[in-house]
Amino acid sequence: AEYEAHLYMIIFLFKKLSLPYYIMTSQVNIYKITDCNGLIYVGSTKSTVAARLCNHLYEKRKGRRYCISHKLDLENCEIEVIEECDSKNKKEKIIYWKDHLLVQ
Repeated sequence: AEYEAHLYMIIFLFKKLSLPYYIMTSQVNIYKITDCNGLIYVGSTKSTVAARLCNHLYEKRKGRRYCISHKLDLENCEIEVIEECDSKNKKEKIIYWKDHLLVQ
């Protein structure tokens, strides 16, 4: 119930402030999630990173494990956009950032 409350609160605040919480464009945000244990996840989204984090939290709460992010402590993490790119370059950019960030 706590995850769901956070999800709805964030979406409510985005709507209240007239901020886009979901944007469909040809641009893709490549983002990085770092949890309090130092685990790193690199992913991509066409929506905002706040909306994507909410989705990760929701999926984890539901027990869905299609994404490796379920291993992260999503309640204690930082999420940041590391690059914006065209959707055509998404796969190459994700591979680059995974190689660059996860090898260190």
